[in-house]
Amino acid sequence: MTASPGRSPVQPGQWRPSGQSGCSRSAPSIRQSSAFLGHCFRRTDQWRRLGDMRATARSSCSDETGFTLVELMVVLAIVAILVMVAMPAYRGPLADAERVGAGACLVSLATEMQLYRLRQGGFEGFRPDEADLDCRRQLAGQYRFEVGVVGKADWGRASTDSPHWQLRAVRRSDTGSTGSGRCRILVYRFDGGRAASGGNSDSPDGSDLATRCWG
Repeated sequence: MTASPGRSPVQPGQWRPSGQSGCSRSAPSIRQSSAFLGHCFRRTDQWRRLGDMRATARSSCSDETGFTLVELMVVLAIVAILVMVAMPAYRGPLADAERVGAGACLVSLATEMQLYRLRQGGFEGFRPDEADLDCRRQLAGQYRFEVGVVGKADWGRASTDSPHWQLRAVRRSDTGSTGSGRCRILVYRFDGGRAASGGNSDSPDGSDLATRCWG
């Protein structure tokens, strides 16, 4: 076959698209086409398996999260039950310790009252609930401190000029042990006498209740 001017000769196994000149491309063989299709099928199969793996992972994560939430709810329920059981046993000793601290604070307030008399020339105007004492500030949330006169039922925030004063600490809440409820009020008198009560009336000095509450 004679090549025309300006054109390359057509070799066997080559083909030339109609209407195009100067360009030639080898026609894909059957083996190449089969290899290409096989590669496409393998890639498709790999993507399908990858999708199955992702779906399985999502399903596993979903199941695991639900199971963990159930476990968390069970643990929280157990902790709540334990707290409810343990709180009374904890609050009882705490209330007893606060009561002992309130009794010691009454003695300190009595000392402050005597110092106040020396500075002011009398007892009138002393306010135990505003005394500059650490114990009073620490117990302000649990006890209020009041002053009165022995033999009188009136209690107030400020003292009179009577030398027969008495101080008392009143628990703001009855929570705690049964003993702290009976010892809700502690009283300290000018002569060192001590009394206690559950709120109705002061017990006589030296009674078993006063000894137990001040002990």
